[in-house]
Amino acid sequence: VSIAGQRLRFVPLDASSPRASVAGSTPHGIALVATSPAAGLFAFTEKVVRPSVQIHSYPDLARVATIRSSGATGYSALCLTRDGSRLVTVSDAAPFKLSVWDWRKGMEVLGATVATACVAASV
Repeated sequence: VSIAGQRLRFVPLDASSPRASVAGSTPHGIALVATSPAAGLFAFTEKVVRPSVQIHSYPDLARVATIRSSGATGYSALCLTRDGSRLVTVSDAAPFKLSVWDWRKGMEVLGATVATACVAASV
């Protein structure tokens, strides 16, 4: 998967499979993408103030959830757990907040302030 402006492009490893893409909802472009191949999920956020995080299934590309934070003006890091059950976000402005989400319920299950900006997350 790669970011191409306002779209996420999926290029299959098997050349005989068709390429696919998903468009963002704004003209500002995709900011971050995270994947959970084992769960067949991917998530992304866009380059806007107070972005939502969209979670989609793969390979059908259907949107399965949208997460909206009440406080984050943007995100500097985004990841899905290996089993796809949780989403992790890190806000891009002070106070920097790391949040763990049960995205199926749309609930933040853990939130903590981190000391400095974060540009990557992995679980």
